[in-house]
Amino acid sequence: MCDIGSGEAPRLSKITTQKARKNHVCCECGSIIPPGERYEKIIGLWDKFETYKTCLFCADIRDQAYSDFDLMLDEGIVFGQLWECVGYDAFAN
Repeated sequence: MCDIGSGEAPRLSKITTQKARKNHVCCECGSIIPPGERYEKIIGLWDKFETYKTCLFCADIRDQAYSDFDLMLDEGIVFGQLWECVGYDAFAN
């Protein structure tokens, strides 16, 4: 179930673009982010500190979705639900 607009904003967060030194899994599409590939890393404090790693393709889709749905950072898409919310065919161009 898509929880668009119901994502809770972290009390504090840090967003960086990293270069992978080992395999990571994208929190949105589940693909492997191999060593040497860049990805977005978000560390935030919700009820506890959590880290989310997103491939740059999904990060771009998320940014586009925020713009298209006119979402603010404090009402975003819950991590792991991007494709359920935007639809798998939405950005297949």
